[in-house]
Amino acid sequence: MYMDMKPVQVEIKNKRVYAQVAFLVDSPLFLDLIHQLRTKFKLKNTLETDDYDQWQKHLHELSEMTTLDLVHAEIIDSSNLQVKEADQKRKYKLIADSFHKEIALIRETFQYPPHFDDLVMRAALFHRITDFKTVEVVMYQRTKESRPGTLNEMDSTTAILVTPFSTKEDVLQAFDEAKKLRNQIEKSNPLNTVLDKDTLSNIVRDRAWYWDRVNKKKHGKILEDWNKDTNNFPVQEENDVVKAVSRYKKALRHASKVTLS
Repeated sequence: MYMDMKPVQVEIKNKRVYAQVAFLVDSPLFLDLIHQLRTKFKLKNTLETDDYDQWQKHLHELSEMTTLDLVHAEIIDSSNLQVKEADQKRKYKLIADSFHKEIALIRETFQYPPHFDDLVMRAALFHRITDFKTVEVVMYQRTKESRPGTLNEMDSTTAILVTPFSTKEDVLQAFDEAKKLRNQIEKSNPLNTVLDKDTLSNIVRDRAWYWDRVNKKKHGKILEDWNKDTNNFPVQEENDVVKAVSRYKKALRHASKVTLS
């Protein structure tokens, strides 16, 4: 497992959404998988936040490699070994498709729905999440290349289709029906039972303390540094830090389905 772990920056004000993101990106397995993904696609450093132009440039650089080298690196499938070296556009598409499939595999490892693919990609490319919408409104044509929420053609997608005559009440009723439909065809989201009030109330603080412990900071030092900051609500006992870190690890363990030491 990749041990030189640094936390993915999460800058989201809504605590419920913050928790949804944190309990995925803080998994040691998740961090290991995105490290492997970066290595495979030769990303030595993370990119500037939301600088997709830089990512497109990197894909073009990869497409300039020989097809054989790309196959050996397992970036493209060996069945495409006969792609002509001059056919850079096709190699670019094969590389991009391979990357999106890897993103979907990481997300599927944690039993999250396709909507989380963009979050996984941003964690991999930028190591920073500044926004995440739990609901997405899109317009699309009925083709696999333009399906909402995912670029993986094997994913199922639940959508509420509205017409010019749809009312707000119609959409709310359809929302309840869509939730029932999703539950029939999708594994239960592991976050369902951990986003309680106690977990959410101090989620940002507890996550910071968890990462302090990952980086070998002692509980007493965490307490001391916390209380030095006058902007923080004082914590009285070192045991409060111990309990908070334990609570976060328990929630993270449940949400990510992995064992934390």
